[in-house]
Amino acid sequence: MNNKTIKESISKQIQKYLNDTKMSKTSLSELLGVTRTSINRWINCICSPDIELFPRLCEVLNISIFELLGLSIEDHFSTNEVEILNMYYNNMNFRHLIDRYRSDETFRKELEKVLES
Repeated sequence: MNNKTIKESISKQIQKYLNDTKMSKTSLSELLGVTRTSINRWINCICSPDIELFPRLCEVLNISIFELLGLSIEDHFSTNEVEILNMYYNNMNFRHLIDRYRSDETFRKELEKVLES
């Protein structure tokens, strides 16, 4: 995957989101904390968002990082892994549980005890 393909995929996803939601570029720029000019530059494939913005951009667009970059998750993961990733991206309760499991050692230990029973 090259830089041009990534820029085109990001542009396509942003344009789709704006069309589907009827949101203005200004409103999107405010949600992301960037300028309207940045949004235009991304749409016109002049540049890409900083990688630090990818998680927030995916959250706002309600897509996975794979979709943002134009990748097929099926090409990179097993069927079970794809199922888990889809659950993570599509279910906020599941996402919260996984994020807490990853960040809270006490919670992780307690959950592992329960699962071992």
